[in-house]
Amino acid sequence: MLELRGLTKLYGDFSAVKDLNLTIQENEFFCLLGPSGCGKTTTLRMIAGFEKPDEGNIFLNGSDLKDVPAHKRNINTVFQSYALFPHLNVFENIAFGLRMSHVPEKEIQDRVENMLKTVALDGFAQRLPGKLSGGQQQRVTLARALVNEPKILLLDEPLAALDEKLRLQMQVELANLQRKVGITFIFITHNQEEALTMADRIAVMENGNIIQIGLPDDIYLKPKSRFVASFIGQMNFMKLDTLETSDEGVQITLPDGHVIRLDQSVPLANPDELRFGIRPEQLRMSRTAPLPSENGLKGHILNEVYYGDSSIFVVQLENESTVSVMHQNYLPSGNNPESFIEGEDIFVCWSTRAGCLLPE
Repeated sequence: MLELRGLTKLYGDFSAVKDLNLTIQENEFFCLLGPSGCGKTTTLRMIAGFEKPDEGNIFLNGSDLKDVPAHKRNINTVFQSYALFPHLNVFENIAFGLRMSHVPEKEIQDRVENMLKTVALDGFAQRLPGKLSGGQQQRVTLARALVNEPKILLLDEPLAALDEKLRLQMQVELANLQRKVGITFIFITHNQEEALTMADRIAVMENGNIIQIGLPDDIYLKPKSRFVASFIGQMNFMKLDTLETSDEGVQITLPDGHVIRLDQSVPLANPDELRFGIRPEQLRMSRTAPLPSENGLKGHILNEVYYGDSSIFVVQLENESTVSVMHQNYLPSGNNPESFIEGEDIFVCWSTRAGCLLPE
């Protein structure tokens, strides 16, 4: 539905976006994810028509948008600030764009009422924005954009101003809303949790480039670079000394001589250019030696960070490196799992199927 070809944006000598190529499907919830300054908002502004690319083209359903002004692109944008008219009630805020387009009054009435039901705000039509909660104001903002029936809805970090509990609630509501209205959403965020929770596909950006694009679970479990692995969640890294491959997988020797196994096929590469990466939740602590099907290293618990349902233990391994280990504090059965304390000597264990090799 939307195709970006060789998109480049310069600000003086600085390249905000560099030769970016991207295809987004109809009715897709697509997320551009990356740290501040990576080029994701600049990309969104070029799609919207607020910025003109220095090179490249943007195609919507095959039509080049190069000379199409923002107000004629049938693309709406929702920003972080709600930007609601404080003197207009909810109904009139949502109806504003329709009135500006001279839509007949009966159609305005029907479309606004339907949109109020869609965003679960029926009964709030006569309220002023100042009488609404942050989540309700956000839904009015979304309704105002969606009522115009755009081909694409661009969302520039719309949940950033909400508190954490409300943001989690709005993540679910926003994903459900996109499926209900069937409009392509392009969501911009630096929050990994938002991207993993809502998106059909994610593009991770760094320094104006797309580093990796894929399904949320592929991005999380199969990162293609150390940057992606570090930016999406937590990742422990270990240096390699030697690497031997066979039909059964990979045998990795660490600089201290310890050997670990990885039951995966990997491309041939210089061990100096690779790191072994593993997520904290893929590790477990044990007072007994690892099982034959596991890797394991001796360690010493330095400290615990308590999160309620789980804890992150920082463990110093016998090779002097440190790893973070996630430990579940409560089990679904109601029984308490094995507990550990700071200063204790333990084994850090993990499956030979867990972890991955990443370029340095």
